[in-house]
Amino acid sequence: MKHLLSLLSRTVQLAAAGFLLLTAPALTLRADAVFAWNEALLHFSTSAAGAMPFPLEARAYAITHLAVLEALDALPADLADDDRTARRAAVVTAAHDVLLALLPAGTAMFDALAARHLDALPDGAGKTQGRATGAAAAARVLQARSADGWEQAVRGGREPGRSGIDEADLARGVAPALSPWLDPRPFALKSADQFEVEELRRVRMNGEVTVNHRLGASRLFEGLDREAAFAAREAFWAQSPLVAWNRIARQACAGRPTDLRDQARVLARLNVALADAALAGAHARHVVGNWRAVVAEVWQPVDARLALATDVVARIDDGTHHEAVRLEYGRVFVPPVAHYPAVGATLAGAAQAVLGAYFGRDRLAFALPVGAEGRTFPGFSAAAREHAFVTSLDGVHSREGCVAGYELGASIGRYAARRALIAQR
Repeated sequence: MKHLLSLLSRTVQLAAAGFLLLTAPALTLRADAVFAWNEALLHFSTSAAGAMPFPLEARAYAITHLAVLEALDALPADLADDDRTARRAAVVTAAHDVLLALLPAGTAMFDALAARHLDALPDGAGKTQGRATGAAAAARVLQARSADGWEQAVRGGREPGRSGIDEADLARGVAPALSPWLDPRPFALKSADQFEVEELRRVRMNGEVTVNHRLGASRLFEGLDREAAFAAREAFWAQSPLVAWNRIARQACAGRPTDLRDQARVLARLNVALADAALAGAHARHVVGNWRAVVAEVWQPVDARLALATDVVARIDDGTHHEAVRLEYGRVFVPPVAHYPAVGATLAGAAQAVLGAYFGRDRLAFALPVGAEGRTFPGFSAAAREHAFVTSLDGVHSREGCVAGYELGASIGRYAARRALIAQR
């Protein structure tokens, strides 16, 4: 009964969200078409009907906003600034077509929202041109990502510590399975392992275990208002990182002159970085939180009479027997550890880096709906550091794992921002 009530509650929430989106004033929907469809996606993806594996959710966000941006960029450059009908129709059609393809459970909601938007636009050549351009952009982006390998990786992935092998397999020399997250094609990154993951402890080539004291002594969380962070933990950061950072991006645009292309550009850059951060975080979790085979120097028994002159041979004597051993390269199996980078912290690092690059500065104040009066952050990194900090309080991720995730995400965000600038030249 409790589960049924919860399901009914989520269903009511989804219906209410759709009602609010569909009954909002037409002028507001028309003026902020990009943001309106972003909010529709946020509402649906957090509902019971829109539940999906997190990597696929991040992929859907990125594809949707890439299609919207491509639709706007595909319109003629000499389109009159005061004639926004074509641009709005392109945004609505591109977002609608992608969401129907990726989130078919929301067909009724997305159809109704698209009809509401398009009915508010005057009929004519501009509307026809925008709809055709949006449909073509959606088709191109969907086709380009149709065989990107994300769905196969999600369906075939394993949880940390569940590599499909046991101690008997290890004793026989069976190597753990490779990370399934190396197969999907990222959006901006070259591969999920493009950036090295910082670990608290690492096995070196000589078999020695080293401790990363810099990671353990990080000052990332120094100066945080812990009381405010605890208050925001349930009030804001408990929601999906995708939802949180998309709303932050929109809030950062508030009060600043932005047109539809500006809005599409910031959301496309953000969600590309978030999707790649989700992919890299999943890969890091599989590698660090799973059995690994590391090539290292190991001592192997050898017949001293057969040793080569170039061999480093030692004699081991425990008082009862002795044998000669030779230094060779071999596989050392490393057990899973709990210090894998936290995905939430990874997304926080990526978001603050790409948003700071887009707006040209990190210190850009914005308000969040935390508490009765809201909460103002002085900049993106302040919010990201708090996000990473509250992630370390969930009882699953270690402090070091959150620091490592934040740093990994920051590298991804900076790289994604540079790739976006290169693509526009």
